[in-house]
Amino acid sequence: GVGLTYAVPPPSDEPVQGYPADCTITGYLYLPHNMAGASKDFEKSWEWCQLRCKHTAYCEYFGFWPDLGCHLQGESFEEKPVELTKAICFDGSTNCTGTQVISGPASCDDPSKFPDTSGGDVTPVKLTPKSPPGCTVKGYLYMPPDMMSVFRTAEANWEACQRRCNTHAYCEHFAYWPDGGCHIQGNNVTLQTATCEDGS
Repeated sequence: GVGLTYAVPPPSDEPVQGYPADCTITGYLYLPHNMAGASKDFEKSWEWCQLRCKHTAYCEYFGFWPDLGCHLQGESFEEKPVELTKAICFDGSTNCTGTQVISGPASCDDPSKFPDTSGGDVTPVKLTPKSPPGCTVKGYLYMPPDMMSVFRTAEANWEACQRRCNTHAYCEHFAYWPDGGCHIQGNNVTLQTATCEDGS
């Protein structure tokens, strides 16, 4: 995968079966979405995503998404602490990808690392659906509009803009404008309603 650094070569072992039920949690995710130097990769199951985390330097937690996307999270001296967050669908439904993400620690050997929501201090976060029909939304934009050191390009359509995002290691979102402008954003953004200068 792009941007991942293994502590050892990619794992040749396989996931162990029979994990404790409370080792993972569904409908919650760890933020920031990706640890420094890591980007979305793909695995065939959450067990393989966890194994990737186990064999990646500094990885402490993982998130496995319905599209087989595997995100790794961890803490280092220059990053803010990893936070367990409850996913809420942006459109108010109960069946967006965020409600299906499986998250957990790099290993199920240490119960102190298991996801814990008993304290009641887990902050919800609204997530836009990432699969049809809610993959895109009109009239909203992500702020800030561009990632650091990344600038607007002109693309033929929103699909091309999305493909541009897919090829960038740290891109998580995109915005395609009527003039053909394509802006891409990372994970530290907020979705806002677009407003016209003249109030229309």
